[in-house]
Amino acid sequence: MSATGAAIGSFILFGLAFLASLLLLENVYLGPRRLARSAESWVAVPCTIVDIGVKVQSLPATSGGSRSGSAGYEPSVVYDYVVDGQSYQGNKFWFRNVLCNSREEAESALVGWEKGKPALCFADPKDPVHSVLNRGFSPGGGVLMLVPFAFTTITGLGMIGIPWAFWRSGRRRKQWRRSTVSASIDGQSREPQ
Repeated sequence: MSATGAAIGSFILFGLAFLASLLLLENVYLGPRRLARSAESWVAVPCTIVDIGVKVQSLPATSGGSRSGSAGYEPSVVYDYVVDGQSYQGNKFWFRNVLCNSREEAESALVGWEKGKPALCFADPKDPVHSVLNRGFSPGGGVLMLVPFAFTTITGLGMIGIPWAFWRSGRRRKQWRRSTVSASIDGQSREPQ
């Protein structure tokens, strides 16, 4: 494979990885963050908690099988609310689905919410079918939230670095050829440095 082909192939691979990282960044961070920001203008609506609990989500086993049988725990709430005389049912606790490491952690997120009790949810006045109990950005993720940012940065730098390295290697070859030609014209046989 020629150097040009290798550079183009590497650029395409980094480009695909960059697009995948942007998609991950959008789904994990940017999209929920944008929804949380737009919900600041949503109206507060009385609601009634219909169901509350913790969903157990099975996590796939890793290649080494070290996480086989692992589970994540997600706070789950279903609530009824009325906007302009129309009844709706919502199930969004936060804008981003958060898996907790333990059942206790997920249950602690639900403290203060009880089945059958009145509460306050936030509904989109333009489209009341969209609602949420906590309109702020969901907690959780910690250092794991940095993964999409790091992946996007690394792949973006790779997309910039490959053409730059290819261009630079081409300049070095031209300089080497010029110094070889000028040395042969001078009648000297010296190796370029």
